[in-house]
Amino acid sequence: MGAVPGLPTHLDLTPYAGRWVAIVRGRVAGVGLSAEDARRLAKRNRPKEEAAVIFVPSESPHGDGDLDPPPTPADRNA
Repeated sequence: MGAVPGLPTHLDLTPYAGRWVAIVRGRVAGVGLSAEDARRLAKRNRPKEEAAVIFVPSESPHGDGDLDPPPTPADRNA
């Protein structure tokens, strides 16, 4: 995964592969299947702060080392 501005390099996000993660002050403040879910949880946990929301890619099921893109709403409803 490429560098994300403001995201600590020591933060291990592998447990959140395939999910959206909201980061506040270098910590995971919310996780969800959509960016809005992660942002909403972060706002509930840290109401006075704005979260940076990123998608944590999972490895491709093809085993080719490529990363899967973020899911779209259509993907989740399929």
